Amino acid sequence: IYMKIQPPFEDLFDTAEEYILLLLLEPWTKMVKSDQIAYKKVELVEETRQLDSTYFRKLQALHKETLSKKAGDTTCEIGSGILSLSNVSKRTEYWDNVPAEYKHFKFSDLLNNKLEFEHFRQFLETHSSSMDLMCWTDIEQLRRITYRDRNQR
Repeated sequence: IYMKIQPPFEDLFDTAEEYILLLLLEPWTKMVKSDQIAYKKVELVEETRQLDSTYFRKLQALHKETLSKKAGDTTCEIGSGILSLSNVSKRTEYWDNVPAEYKHFKFSDLLNNKLEFEHFRQFLETHSSSMDLMCWTDIEQLRRITYRDRNQR
């Protein structure tokens, strides 16, 4: 090989290259087939996160209190029995108040359109309901921060 390098020829290693390529052809095709099979399988990975802090416990307690207050407010006595209003009738009542031009909107549409999102936030604020939306946006921002970036978290 040393003698053939002086002067260098382009076809010096052609036979070795052909031999190696023939040896690698079968393992390469097996690897490509196994990759194709692996990529065709889609696995569902479920991720569960749980906050455990004093603030979270206080928030849960407040949530339970508001639920119990709402449950107390939605019952009314009729004769000797108690009638409980269903959530379905409330939803349809709220939905009937939405103008027809906005009924096609979905929450994902609001997220993608900053102007509409801001209008929605202002609407919730006028109805004293913006806290849930602001909490959700804060949680989403926290979720987007990498776990390793402790300073920003």
